[in-house]
Amino acid sequence: MKTLERRLGLAGVVTISISAMLGSGVFVLPGLAVSMTGGSAWLAYAAVALCVLPAALSKAELGSAIPRSGGAYVYIMQAFGPLIGTTMGLGLWASLLLKSAFALMGFGAYLEMVAPELPILMVSLVFLVFIVGMNIMGVKKVSKAQSVVVAISMITLGVLIVFAIPHADASRLSPFLPNGPMGFAETVGFVFVAYAGVTKVGAIAGEVSNPGKNLPRGILLSLLIVTGIYCLAVLVLSMVLPTESLSKDIRPIYSLAVAVGGPGVGVFVAFVAVLTMCSMSNAGLLASSRFPFAMSRDQLLPPAFGELHKDYLTPVWSIIITGMVMGVTISFLDITKIVKLASAFKVLAYLSCIISQLIIRESKAGWYRPTYWSPLYPGIQIFGIVVCLGLLFAMGMMAVYALVVISTLGVLLYGIYGRKRTTDRGVLSKMGKRGDLSPPLLDTKVQEVGSVMTEDAAAFVALIDRERSVEKLTEIGTALSGGKRVEVVHITEVPNQTALDEVLDEEPRVVSMRRRVLAMRETDQVDVKFDPIVSHDTVASLHDLSLQMHCEWLVMSYKPFRFFNPLGWLYNHLPNDLAIFKDEGIRNIRRIMVLAEPGPLDQVVAEATHHLARYYEASVTFVYFVHDNASTTEKQYVGDYLDQVQSLCETPSDVLILRGQSEVDAYVETTEHFDLFVLGARPHSSLRNVFLKTTEDILTEQSVCCALLLKSPRVGPKAKPEPLPPFVFMDHISAPGIVLHSEVQEKLNLFESLAKRCGELVEEADTGKVLLGLSEREAAGNTGVGHGVAMPHATVPGLLHTHLFIEVLKEPMAYNAHDGAPIDIVFCTIGPAEHRHNHLLLISTISRLILETTLLTQLREAKDSAEVMSLFKRSLV
Repeated sequence: MKTLERRLGLAGVVTISISAMLGSGVFVLPGLAVSMTGGSAWLAYAAVALCVLPAALSKAELGSAIPRSGGAYVYIMQAFGPLIGTTMGLGLWASLLLKSAFALMGFGAYLEMVAPELPILMVSLVFLVFIVGMNIMGVKKVSKAQSVVVAISMITLGVLIVFAIPHADASRLSPFLPNGPMGFAETVGFVFVAYAGVTKVGAIAGEVSNPGKNLPRGILLSLLIVTGIYCLAVLVLSMVLPTESLSKDIRPIYSLAVAVGGPGVGVFVAFVAVLTMCSMSNAGLLASSRFPFAMSRDQLLPPAFGELHKDYLTPVWSIIITGMVMGVTISFLDITKIVKLASAFKVLAYLSCIISQLIIRESKAGWYRPTYWSPLYPGIQIFGIVVCLGLLFAMGMMAVYALVVISTLGVLLYGIYGRKRTTDRGVLSKMGKRGDLSPPLLDTKVQEVGSVMTEDAAAFVALIDRERSVEKLTEIGTALSGGKRVEVVHITEVPNQTALDEVLDEEPRVVSMRRRVLAMRETDQVDVKFDPIVSHDTVASLHDLSLQMHCEWLVMSYKPFRFFNPLGWLYNHLPNDLAIFKDEGIRNIRRIMVLAEPGPLDQVVAEATHHLARYYEASVTFVYFVHDNASTTEKQYVGDYLDQVQSLCETPSDVLILRGQSEVDAYVETTEHFDLFVLGARPHSSLRNVFLKTTEDILTEQSVCCALLLKSPRVGPKAKPEPLPPFVFMDHISAPGIVLHSEVQEKLNLFESLAKRCGELVEEADTGKVLLGLSEREAAGNTGVGHGVAMPHATVPGLLHTHLFIEVLKEPMAYNAHDGAPIDIVFCTIGPAEHRHNHLLLISTISRLILETTLLTQLREAKDSAEVMSLFKRSLV
C-alpha cells in the first residue's frame, strides 16, 4: 500500500497552521468583537488562546505518538473505536470544509474594494479549482505557496500596526467591559472560531518529517505567533478607530489602512486580505481532505477515498470530493448557520481530543510512546475539559444540533458500511465489557505474530512491553505453580494501523529478556520457557493465551493508574487465577504479610501464601485491622476468623491484629516490617472495572514492601464450586440443640456437654473429634466475648452442615472472658472447614441481635427450647 511522503519540516508546519488561522479571525471578526465587549476585545482573543491551549498540548502529544494523517479523527478512533471515530471524522471533515468555503465567500468584502466589477461567486469557484489542483500536485507545493502568502500577510500586518501606533488613543478603550463579564464571555465563544485552525496541521501528520519534534513545536509556535498578531492587531484597531464605526465594520483592517495611509494603502491591504483568505481556504482543504483519506484506510469509507495519485502521492479523490462539496456549498447554500454549527462541533472535537489523550495515556498502552509529553498533566487537560463544556453550555442549542446531526450521520454510515468491514477497537472499549471474549471458547485462536504456545503451563507470566521485573515475575510464577512448568510471554502491543508482520524482528530489550529468563532456567533448575508475541489487543491476548495454555495462574506486573484501570473487563473474567506483582526492589523475600479478610478468596490466598513461603523459605503473618472503637464482640470475631485462616495455610504462621483509626494507614505502616504483602482483591463492579480504585488497589500502590494482589474466579481450591446456597439462620438451629438451666460449672465440662449433644444429634459427628476441636480452638484464644456470653467453635472434618448449639447456664461460671465477667449464655458453632462462611454469618447475626435487641435478657427468662426458637424467629424478622 502506498503511503504519504513525509516532506514537511518545521517551517512548513508553522506556515500551514498559521494559514489555517490567519484569515477571518483578524480581517473580519475584530469589529464584531468590539461591538460585543468594547475595549476588552483584544483580551477576549487572549482568553480564547488560553482555552485552546489544552487541546493544542494534547494534540501535540498525540501527534508525536501517532504521526498519521487524519489528526483528531485518528486520536479519537484510537481512544473510542470506529463508531465514535466515524462520527467525529465526519464532523471534523464537515467543520473544516464549511469553514474553508465560508472563507472563500467571506473574502468578497475585501475583493469588492480591489475589483468591484468582478462576479464574486465566479471568482470564488475559480479560486477553489486552483487550490484543488495545487493540493493534488502535492503538499510541498502547497507549503511553498502558503509560505509566500503567510509571509506577505504577516509583513503587511506588522508594518500596518507599526505605522498605526502613533495614531493610537488609549481613551478609545473605554468602556472596557460595556456588557459586563457575560458580554465578555459571549465574545470569547464568538471569536473561538478564529483559532479553529491551530491544530489542523495534525490532520497531515503523515506528511511531516520528524513529527515527534516538528508537530508539537509547530503547533505551539504557530499558536503563540497568531495570538500575538490577533491581540496586537485588535488592540491597535480599538485605539485607532472610533468604537462606533469599528463595531459595524466587517473589513476593519482595510479601514485601518485607509485611516493610516489613505485609499491606495487600503486597496493594497485589501488585496493581501484576499490572498490570505484564499490561503486559509487552501489550508482548510488540505487538512479536511485527510479525514476521508484516513477513514478509508480504516475501512470506514470506500477505498477510493484512500487512493493516492501515482505521481504526486496525494489522496486525489479525497481532495476532489472535498473540493466538490465546498463548491456546492458556495453555490447553493446559505452557510452562515451551518458554519456556526460546525464551530460548535469544533469545540466538541477539541473536547474529544483532550479526553482521548487522557484515555490513551492512562490506559498504559504499550505502543503509546510520544516524544513530546504535555506539561502540567493532567491539570491542563482537566482545565480544557471544563472550558470546552462551558463553551458548549454558552452555545446552547447550537451544540445540541451539532451533536444530533453528526451523531445521526455517523451512526448511519458506520452501521451501513463500516461495521461489517472493520474489527478495530478503541482503547476504552478494550478496557470495558468484552463481548468478543465472553463466554470463553476453548478453541479460541490467538491472533498474534510470534511463537505459538502449544504446551500447557501451570503459570503464565506476562511481560508487557518494557517490563523491568522479569526475574521476579518469573520467580512468583514458579512459586505459585509449585515448581511446575512456567510459560513466560513478552507481549509487544502495536496500534491497529500497524501490520503485525511488520514487527517480526525482536527488539534488543526482548532479546535481553529472553536471555535473562533462560539463564534462570539454567541456574535455578526451573521448567520455564520464553516466547515473544506482537499483538493489537493485549487484553484479548492475555485472555486467549490463558485459555490456550490451560494455566492455573496468570502473573503480571502491577500498573498504577490514575483514572482508568488498564486491566478493565479482564480483571473479573479470566479463566484462571490472577496474580499482580508490584516490585519494590526487595531481592530476598523472608517475611510475608497476608491480609486476611472474610470472603471467597481466603482459601486461594492461603494456598498461594503456602506456595510462596515454601519457595522463598519465608515466615508468614496473617494480619487484620480492627478499629479502635470496635466492640469486644467484633474483636472476638476477628480473632476467631484469623485462627480459621491460619488453619487453611499448611505453612506455620503468626497472627497480628492491627488497631487504629485508619485501615489503609495501619496496613501501609505495617508493610515497613515485611518483604512481601499478599492480599486478595474483592470483586470489582462494572464501574470499578474501568474507572475507580478499590481499597486493595490503594494498599498495593502505597505498600512499602513488594505487594502481590490476587484475584480468582474460583472459591474452593483447584476447582470452581457450585454457587453457595442462600444463608438462612434458622436452618442451623434446632430445639434439641438448645439447653436451658444447665448446671455445668467448668469450661471442660461445658465442652464435653456440647460435644456429647452434637454426637447425639448429628449422625456423622464423632464426639471425640468435636471435643478435640473445641479444646484446640480454646487453646488458640479465649472465646469469651463479654456481657456474660461465650462463643466457642469447632471445625470438624466430615460434617455436612454447620450447627448452632445454645446453652443457658443456671448459674454463671468463670470463663476468663475479656471483661472478666462470668458467663451464663453459650453460643457454639460446630461445622466443617469448607463451611466457615456459615460460622461467620451465624456469629455476626448473633452479635447484631445482642447489640440491637434484648436477646440476652429474653434467653435468660425463657422457659423451654420452643420459646427460644420462637424468640429467634421474631428477632430475625
